[in-house]
Amino acid sequence: MGLQAGDQESLERRLRDPSEPLLLDGGLSTELERRGADISTHLWSAKLLIDNPSLIEDTHLAYFESGADVAITASYQGEWGPVSG
Repeated sequence: MGLQAGDQESLERRLRDPSEPLLLDGGLSTELERRGADISTHLWSAKLLIDNPSLIEDTHLAYFESGADVAITASYQGEWGPVSG
């Protein structure tokens, strides 16, 4: 039973139900490298998000097609600048 994007109610229910584990994607950088991404630089994920976002999208889709319920983003190295408030 997979989750749909934005389905917070189902996610919360699944998080509270120990009989139904959530499957996370895993080994994103390993799979991206296997698919040809250069992950040798310090900011590889930010560069990949700019240069080849479809590779990340395709990799996440493959995880979902394999049964993952949750995807971990590759955006931790990216920054859009200061947030004004």
